[in-house]
Amino acid sequence: MRELNQLYAIKKKIEEELYVLNSQVSKFLKQKRNKEKYLEQINNQIASLSSDLSVSDHAIVRYFQRVLLYDIEEIKKKILPDYAKDVVKKLNNCEYPIEDFVAIIKDNNVVTIETKDKCKNKK
Repeated sequence: MRELNQLYAIKKKIEEELYVLNSQVSKFLKQKRNKEKYLEQINNQIASLSSDLSVSDHAIVRYFQRVLLYDIEEIKKKILPDYAKDVVKKLNNCEYPIEDFVAIIKDNNVVTIETKDKCKNKK
């Protein structure tokens, strides 16, 4: 019986030590998470301060549309007039001359515009 009581006492002591250790681990894990969050904030600040400021293509389009008052739909019609649509659909991927420029089409989408002289120099 005495041996059983000793084992219970040892067990209780170990459980108390584990409780203390678990409390310390929880405390350290919380500190670790806080440090990781703080480090992420610092990294974000470093990234934002060290990166160059840029202007998106969307902002440029909106500048043309809202400040310079260009009619974007009218520009689209000039880039791909109705008379060209059927031909371009059939060709799919092509360089289609329109007025004084060439529309570069890939997968039925005008992807860029080149001047006619630049297209001649490429060939």
